[in-house]
Amino acid sequence: MQQENPGNWIALLGALLIGHAFADYPLQTEFMARAKNRHHARAFAELPSQSLWLYVLSAHSAVHAGMVWILTGCGWLGLAEFILHWLTDWLKMERRISFRTDQFSHLGCKAVYVALLAWW
Repeated sequence: MQQENPGNWIALLGALLIGHAFADYPLQTEFMARAKNRHHARAFAELPSQSLWLYVLSAHSAVHAGMVWILTGCGWLGLAEFILHWLTDWLKMERRISFRTDQFSHLGCKAVYVALLAWW
């Protein structure tokens, strides 16, 4: 992206926000939405392991990380997204933060990514 055109950064932010919406809703199956939560995962009799929630939460976070990496072209931001998305969702499922705080945190991360790219 060209740093001298702020419209490019606004477009990237828009793309990241849309990417987040895709990754959190149509790309997240009902199974993933429930099984990524260790408290809900125990209710699934068909789950082979009580630790499956770790894999499902990680897979969901990887979808988000891939979206950020593809849209920004920056693997480091993809890695940051994986870690931050995983931690934020875990905090929400542990009821340490609300759904609203979860979503604002995810969207705030996208704004920080764009600011970092514009600054570099």
